[in-house]
Amino acid sequence: MSYARQRPFHPDRLVDWLADVLNDVVRAKRLMWIAGRERHALNCNLAGTQVQVDVNSQWATSMPAFQKESYREARPDLDWDED
Repeated sequence: MSYARQRPFHPDRLVDWLADVLNDVVRAKRLMWIAGRERHALNCNLAGTQVQVDVNSQWATSMPAFQKESYREARPDLDWDED
């Protein structure tokens, strides 16, 4: 299963979904965007019934303009979404 969307997860709906899906997931690992935590890229790791969510880094889009431009110039291979 794969999920991709250009909107953050709603925290309460995500918790409800995780409670439903945990019995069917063996292993999952991905960065997440959570409403209310727009600056932070969060790691989500699922293994069996265990869930771990922690801060990975700051989303590049939330950086100040000068820092964001330097970041983009240093990583020309990134697929950058202008929206």
